[in-house]
Amino acid sequence: LDPSNTFTVSAYQTASGSADIMSHIFDVAYFSQQDEMDMLLRIQEEVLKTVVKYAPIAVKTPDDYEARANLMWASSWALNGFLYDGLSQATVCHFMEHELSAFYNITHGHGLAIITPRWLSYVLDEKTAPRIKRFGVNVMGVDASLSAMDGAKEAIKALSDFLFNKLGLKPTLTDLGIDEKHFAVMAKKACRNDVLHGFTDLTPEDVEKIYKMCL
Repeated sequence: LDPSNTFTVSAYQTASGSADIMSHIFDVAYFSQQDEMDMLLRIQEEVLKTVVKYAPIAVKTPDDYEARANLMWASSWALNGFLYDGLSQATVCHFMEHELSAFYNITHGHGLAIITPRWLSYVLDEKTAPRIKRFGVNVMGVDASLSAMDGAKEAIKALSDFLFNKLGLKPTLTDLGIDEKHFAVMAKKACRNDVLHGFTDLTPEDVEKIYKMCL
C-alpha cells in the first residue's frame, strides 16, 4: 500500500471514499444488536476517529502523506474482517445504496453519506439510542452527560455536519437530481422482497420511507 498513489484522487472521491470507510464499520459491526466484544468496539471507534481526523485534511491538501496514509490504513482495517469477528447481519445501508447506484449511477460513498444519517434517525428508539450515543461521545465528541436519546440525536447531527459541511458532500438526493419515482421498486430490491435483519429489522416499506427522508 503506497499512500502517494492516492494523491491525485479528487476531493469529491476522497470525501465519498471516507464516507464508505465509515459505513463499512457502521453497517457490518458497530451498529448491531448482536453480542459484541467491547475491545472490537473500541478499535472500531479508533478507526472511525482516524477518518474524522484525516479525511478533511486529505480533501483540502491531497498530497498530505500523513492524511493519505492514515486513510489508506483505516480503509484496510474497515474491510479486512477483523473488526467484524463473530458478527453476521444485513449491511442495511449498503443494500439501500446499491439500488441508488444501480438506478442512478451515483457515487457509492456519496449515496451512503446521504442515507446513513437518515437511517440512524429512522431507527432511533430507546433500544438503539445507547449505541448511537456511544458513537457520538467516543468518536464525534458529543457531551457524555446527555441522556441516551439526546446524545444519540446529537451524534446524528454531528455525523451529518461532518459528511456534508466538513467533507462538502451534497446532503440530499434532490441535490443529485433524484426523485422518488423508483423508490418502491428500489426498496423491494434492497430487501430482496423480504426483511433486512440488522440494527433494527427493515421491511420494504421502511426502506422506502428512509429513501424519502433523503430527498
